[in-house]
Amino acid sequence: MDTKFDINEDHFKDERARMGYLFSRTTGKAQKHLQPRYKSKDAFEYKTTKEIIDTLRQVFNDRNKLINAQLAFSNLSI
Repeated sequence: MDTKFDINEDHFKDERARMGYLFSRTTGKAQKHLQPRYKSKDAFEYKTTKEIIDTLRQVFNDRNKLINAQLAFSNLSI
């Protein structure tokens, strides 16, 4: 699957530009989770867009989606 970065490769001169674009497209809770490592100047600073996306996946993916859906379904009443 092509990403926006692959398709518009000429728009982003380097990885830092890609990261800046990705960070600028986040808001609210997502940006709050990214900000400490994005603005950091130490070893924990993000080096790639993949690291940023992985962080967002960890924070916002529901690992128990099926179980939660089954519980919600069993709690339905007419």
